[in-house]
Amino acid sequence: MKILKNVFCTFFCLLQFNLLAENKDNIGRLYHDCINRGSVSYYINHNIDSAIFYYHKAFSVNKPFYQDYFRFARIWNFEKKFDSVFFYLVKSIEIGCPELLYKEIVNEEPFNNTEQAKMFKSNLNTYRSKFLLELNFEFTRFIHILLGKDQAIRLELSKDINKDKNNLDLGNRIDKANREELLEYFKIHGFPDLRKIDYSTQNVLSVFLNHYVIHDTNLVFTDTLFLVFKEQFERGNMLPHIIITPIDYNYMIFRKQIFGIYSTSLVENSQKVDSLNYEFGILNIQTRNRIEKLTKKPISN
Repeated sequence: MKILKNVFCTFFCLLQFNLLAENKDNIGRLYHDCINRGSVSYYINHNIDSAIFYYHKAFSVNKPFYQDYFRFARIWNFEKKFDSVFFYLVKSIEIGCPELLYKEIVNEEPFNNTEQAKMFKSNLNTYRSKFLLELNFEFTRFIHILLGKDQAIRLELSKDINKDKNNLDLGNRIDKANREELLEYFKIHGFPDLRKIDYSTQNVLSVFLNHYVIHDTNLVFTDTLFLVFKEQFERGNMLPHIIITPIDYNYMIFRKQIFGIYSTSLVENSQKVDSLNYEFGILNIQTRNRIEKLTKKPISN
């Protein structure tokens, strides 16, 4: 038994070394690869020890996002380890987990009838206040002002039934101006820490990126705005569902979204999408579908 334990430890040490070697210049890739391996270990391979290893490894190489604390809490909820569910739920809310996500655990059995759930609910405002105290209001305000201008102009343009060339040209000029304003903000203020941005603003960023970059997968990797987001991913400050949207977009039959990631069942060219998505920490389509069926929920962002 002792020999088996030593072999097991050696195996994981080698695995850890290989992961670090492969992704030493790309923290985002390393982090999200560990998260994905943890999910596959649990849901596909039914190995909780391996899942714990990979999640802890991810949390040790990069500051976690609320989405990943929540994913780990969900695993512990399946295991009925409610102290761990409580611990990781609190950590997720302290960095922005929205109610629409955490209520999936808090309001459902078996967790909702536990002492941990009672404690969680009684202290919820305290947990949420920590995030609000650190929220980047300046960037949030900037993004939503930009969104308001964008939508107001599009609403006016949409009233023109004919949608003549002049209106289309005006729309393109507005897109270009908004794109430049976004790039200028990043140039002056730097890119914000996404852990201090609420989930709705994160999703607006995803929409902006998809809307303002070149709609050609062969050219998107040369797009200035896309490269800004790509650099943040490599630094460990970017969520896969934000940066991958313009890549998924080019291979969709319909533009249906689930929590910011296009529905895996609607992708036209899954092989090419898989190869591109892998670069930005997203599981292949087949595996994503398997996990979504097992959890009966989309892989959350």
